[in-house]
Order: sequence, then C-alpha cells, then structure tokens
Amino acid sequence: MKRFSLLLSVTMVAGVVSLLALENAPSIAFESSTKDFGKITQGQVLKHVFKFTNKGTGTLEIHSAEGS
Repeated sequence: MKRFSLLLSVTMVAGVVSLLALENAPSIAFESSTKDFGKITQGQVLKHVFKFTNKGTGTLEIHSAEGS
C-alpha cells in the first residue's frame, strides 16, 4: 500500500509540474502568416516584415529563421 501511495504521489507531482510548465510556456502569434506581392518583375528586390508577439508568459526564444 505504501508503494502505491508513493507512486500516486510521484504521479501527481509530475502532473502539477507539467501543468505549470504549460502555463509558463511561450506562444508565438503572427499578425499575418503570408504576404502576396502581386505581380513582380525579375530581379526586383522585395522585402516584408512579419510582425509577431509572444502571447505566452514564458520567454520566447527564436534560434534561427529562414525564408521559403
């Protein structure tokens, strides 16, 4: 019975820790996820800034980003 109580306690603590981690998680939200430049000519240089915010409570870290 003690073994079961210990296992139950450990499981409950792990669950609480997991929930706290989710509450403190970062969450990225973009104003828009696409940009249509319309018709362009070859060689034309185009630029667009995608604005985003962190809707979560944790620190949002971006380690790398690439265009497609």
